[in-house]
Amino acid sequence: MRGDQRTELARIIRPTGTLPLLDEERQRVLEIIELCFKDTQMNRFIFGSDLATQRLFHLRKLGAAFDPDSAVHAGRQVEGCEIWVIKVQGVVESVMVLIRPGQSREDSEDKLEYEKKALERLPEEKRDWIKNERKILSKRAEQSIQFGIKQAFNLEIIATHPSSRQHGLGTMLIHKLISLLTEEHPHIWLTSTHDIAVKFYEKLGFKVVFEDVIHFDKEQGKFRGIVYDLTEK
Repeated sequence: MRGDQRTELARIIRPTGTLPLLDEERQRVLEIIELCFKDTQMNRFIFGSDLATQRLFHLRKLGAAFDPDSAVHAGRQVEGCEIWVIKVQGVVESVMVLIRPGQSREDSEDKLEYEKKALERLPEEKRDWIKNERKILSKRAEQSIQFGIKQAFNLEIIATHPSSRQHGLGTMLIHKLISLLTEEHPHIWLTSTHDIAVKFYEKLGFKVVFEDVIHFDKEQGKFRGIVYDLTEK
């Protein structure tokens, strides 16, 4: 990123905060996440070219505050997660979605409704795959670690707009996340099936603590559980 470009790290504040969620932030955050995940091996397998259903799954994590429909997002706040962004020249270029230790994991009715709508749009075999292979691997990965994921910082999403990659924005967000760790809560937890993403995390000090084969019909990938442990640094 050129040195004369102003880079700002900001948090989209939760309901107790003071910063409003701006329309341009809402649109840009959703756009970046959709661009970054639409062609991953797992999402191609689940959704194919059905970006509308894939968007419902993203909204399942982000919540109604990010719904493009103004009748839905009006007056809504970010809930159940924290969203950090990097802005360059005032425009969001990189996004991180995380859940803090002890943060409520009770999904709102809105989020559950997004999930319900998304599942209804999928073929039965894809619903079965999510319920069985995907969720079973997630559970096994969680059982392989020595701490409860509710007591860790859970990294849900990190994504950078394709036009702004290779400039260290994702690294900046990860460094911010690491700075939030404490002696009481020294762990970051995430899962990934994306080989390039896994290498990115490993370069920043994360370790793969669980790995198994995940089947995408005739293709295969690797499902990993990944940890950053402050006590080992």
